[in-house]
Parts: sequence; structure tokens; C-alpha cells
Amino acid sequence: MKMNTITRTAILSPELGTLWMTYQIKSLMKHILKRFSNQSEDNNAKKILNRYVKENEKPIDEIMKIFNKEKSVLPAAFDEKDVINDAPPLFDDILLADNLFFNKSSHFGHNHLQ
Repeated sequence: MKMNTITRTAILSPELGTLWMTYQIKSLMKHILKRFSNQSEDNNAKKILNRYVKENEKPIDEIMKIFNKEKSVLPAAFDEKDVINDAPPLFDDILLADNLFFNKSSHFGHNHLQ
């Protein structure tokens, strides 16, 4: 009688590199979107931006789970100390919406990993 065995292969370095890059970019986008939301004067724009901040946290959490499962080092990510909240806004709400649309519609690389 033959037994079925499942072998678990460790994550490969190209996969780890892609996850590493995605984690860093997603953490950057999280703080950019938070900053855009804080500077926005339009309540509808704030709602949309806040929704995307929450949506952007899902892949960050999933990648952290993978790194922890693999007992890998977590990459240095962007956080609150990288944002200057007192800085004046650089863009108006229309440009912020265009930027968000561009980032969401670009289905390649890190943007595709949702």
C-alpha cells in the first residue's frame, strides 16, 4: 500500500524577492493614500481613499503571514515616521482621484497582487 505524502517546498528566492518588493510598495501606498485622505477636502474622496487604505492592508497582512510562516525577515516598510503630516497639500482632489485610478488600473507587478 502506497502512502500519499505531501512535501512542503520552501519559498524560492525570486518569490521572496517579489513578496519583499510588493510589501514595501504596498506599505508606501498605504501611507500615501492615508496622507491623501487626510488632505482631501471632499468627503466622498475621503471615503474612497479610506476604503482603498483598508483594501491595501489585506495584501500587506497576507504577505506578513507568509514571511512569518517561512520564518523570514520582514522587510523594512514605510510607516508613520516617513510622512510629514504638517506639509501643505501638493495636489487637489481631482489629481488624487486620477492617481488612485491609475494605480488601480495598472494590472502589472505589485499592483496585480491584490
